[in-house]
Amino acid sequence: RAFSELEHPPAIIVICEAKHWKNNGQKPLFTAASVLSKQFGGHPYVGHVGSIDRGDFPPAVLYDPTQLTIEYWGDSSEPDDKHNLARFRLNGEDGKDTLLVSAQHWDPRDGDKRLGEAKILGSYGRKKEPVLIVGDLNSTPSGLRYPQPDWKAMPDDGKRAEKGRRLWNGRWVADTRSVDYLTGRWSNLRRRRVSGCGFSLVNELALQTGTPPEEVFRPTARGSGTVIDLFVANESLEKHYVPGSYLVYEAKRPHPSDHRLAVASFVWPAPDKK
Repeated sequence: RAFSELEHPPAIIVICEAKHWKNNGQKPLFTAASVLSKQFGGHPYVGHVGSIDRGDFPPAVLYDPTQLTIEYWGDSSEPDDKHNLARFRLNGEDGKDTLLVSAQHWDPRDGDKRLGEAKILGSYGRKKEPVLIVGDLNSTPSGLRYPQPDWKAMPDDGKRAEKGRRLWNGRWVADTRSVDYLTGRWSNLRRRRVSGCGFSLVNELALQTGTPPEEVFRPTARGSGTVIDLFVANESLEKHYVPGSYLVYEAKRPHPSDHRLAVASFVWPAPDKK
């Protein structure tokens, strides 16, 4: 049901929490691929379930093999910066274009652990190869336009500390350190992000190319009303973003997740944005 709002079949689908998809010979994975194929008019889907150390809900990646050829999938036996990392080669005339996709589901309770997860991926920001980090990062970026939860409504400081941090004056704010490590923190003085690892937020690329602010900053998490499901693109991928393609969908029927579906498009060769 989560994908019923889409008109066109996605080339890549990242599931942030593929709960129990490795069970019973990975039957849930194969069932999901079959259902998606039927929903999108017979387009085939192939999937890989990732790894996570907090339970049986790792991220998963599904892709359309008529558009992409997978050349690498980083399982738990690989170095930690390659866990849940896929390298795709775009099926085309020359077959030279590639894309790295890192499917992530960061710790929901500990900002220090999320920062550690971000640091593992920081070196991908300057790669010449296009890289997309995507998933539930459980952290909102800095910046005045991003919606904040009602910190006072949370039951105790322990709950607040899961997603926030307390300032010297006792005020609670969002803990943005992990996302900011990759993309840079927002500077009100300079009106841009500073001191990042070479990544950009795709929703902010959308803002720069004409997408209305109400769409750019639409919450992706239903419960907290925050933007924590993010597309993070390195410098090599930014130019491939299709203006107007970033959308966060409001489901028209009962939704199976407490997160909203977010989509974005990238094309090769890069579109002319003049």
